[in-house]
Amino acid sequence: MEEINLEFNNVFNNIIKNKVVKPKEVNKRITERHSIISEFVKEINSERKGTKYKPLSGRYVAIILSPIKTNFDLRVFLSECRDYKNRNNSFSKRFFGKLKK
Repeated sequence: MEEINLEFNNVFNNIIKNKVVKPKEVNKRITERHSIISEFVKEINSERKGTKYKPLSGRYVAIILSPIKTNFDLRVFLSECRDYKNRNNSFSKRFFGKLKK
């Protein structure tokens, strides 16, 4: 009886091991748009540390920036926000203020 149980467990374990679904590999292709958006996320989240606001995800920022179609326009907007920050103001203030209009 014990031999049957051991054999059954071995067969069952082999079936389970073969049937385990492995996660799909995620496409890790990084586009130019992705790198620009990650710069936006980095700048915004760096200002949010130590405040009551939670960090934003890259997906959220990408959705907000979806009306800006070309990468050139995104770069211009990023440069504009950084310039605004360098003049003793907030990157986030320019980012959200400009997109609100």
